[in-house]
Amino acid sequence: MLQRNPRQRATLEQIESHRWLQGVDPSPASRSLLPLTSHKRVSEEEHDIIIQAMECGNIADQDTIQEALETDR
Repeated sequence: MLQRNPRQRATLEQIESHRWLQGVDPSPASRSLLPLTSHKRVSEEEHDIIIQAMECGNIADQDTIQEALETDR
């Protein structure tokens, strides 16, 4: 689950079928299709700080991050 590359991460279905989650009644709120946060709730200054931190952490370059945000990936 803790993979930087999204293609190497477990899928939601794999996580839900894990033995640790068997027999657990998940909250309907946890099944929401909405993102956990919205870029519209983050100020431009906060957005720039987050992007810079992601770049410094070698997650991706600014253009790739911005493209991912715009396409909701």
